[in-house]
Amino acid sequence: MVTVGTMASTAVADAAHASGRSLGAPRILMIKANDLSELPADTATWEILACGITARIGWSIPPIPGKPAAGPCAAGEDRIFTSYVSFRQAVSNRSVVPGDTVVYDSEKWIYTPANERSNRTKYEALAGRLARSAHISIVFTPQGSPGPLFDAQLRTVAKYATLIELQTQNAQGDPAKFKDQVAHDLSIIKRAGRHIPVLVGFASDPNGTPAHVSTMVRSYLLVANEVQGIQLNLAQWRAPAGVGCAPHGCPQVGSSFLHAIGVT
Repeated sequence: MVTVGTMASTAVADAAHASGRSLGAPRILMIKANDLSELPADTATWEILACGITARIGWSIPPIPGKPAAGPCAAGEDRIFTSYVSFRQAVSNRSVVPGDTVVYDSEKWIYTPANERSNRTKYEALAGRLARSAHISIVFTPQGSPGPLFDAQLRTVAKYATLIELQTQNAQGDPAKFKDQVAHDLSIIKRAGRHIPVLVGFASDPNGTPAHVSTMVRSYLLVANEVQGIQLNLAQWRAPAGVGCAPHGCPQVGSSFLHAIGVT
């Protein structure tokens, strides 16, 4: 019997040979703590283990107010902040301290206040300046549709970020589109004149549709030499938005993808 992981490994080797690229496992790995719990024990070493907004009870469209769970974080986990105000409060009350790493995830969702959603570059800059003055490492995960507004976000976060994670998971099903999007975003980030590690995002079931491992692999291969790592999302999506394995999560897709690209 040929397993999904074996087929994915064969596909990635074939794709690497065809592209002329050498395959190297991503150097920096990022995942949410609740997603990591869905993977087999001792799956890789995760440099960024984010804690806060989780999918323990499953996503819905729109999210259920007051959920999912938001902590407390365990030792070694990096707190997610979806609001500048909450980040500023955490610095003030010393629940995050110099030397810590935080993830700043401002998006068009109920977890980011409306005034911050409407002027994200302003609050991303404020968060970046606060992190710098407080000697806190900050991982930005800018989110938005391709275009001038998102480009402005990239220019802003590139001034302050310790690391940037591009939320490219919605493009992973079209490798050519994925490559073009990453190339465009990297060109803007590089103009900041700072050497900032950049991760690209993948998901086992973006927007509730289970992904094909072979397509994820092809997308990764096209940018593997340009980025420093990946972020993996294993969210659950409530029906009817989520189909197939998505309502319960698709961790096997994530495991097979990691194995195929040399992480496990």
